[in-house]
Amino acid sequence: MCFRLTQLTEFSCGHTSIARQQRVDCNKSNCRISQAHNPNPHDCDAECAQRMLADQTIIMDTVSQPCTRCAGHTNGF
Repeated sequence: MCFRLTQLTEFSCGHTSIARQQRVDCNKSNCRISQAHNPNPHDCDAECAQRMLADQTIIMDTVSQPCTRCAGHTNGF
């Protein structure tokens, strides 16, 4: 079924930031959310998936510096 993919950037401090989000279409006719959903009359509630799958995340980039929030702090303050 369809899901949302979140691509992250990970910093040296361990924090992440969202670089990009997108909806991934499963292209299945029995998914209510898909662009390929069956347009013909049918019992959609009984035959089709009604919800997206859980969001998926992936780290696409790593940065050898701390995030902007941590970069402004020294000694943990």
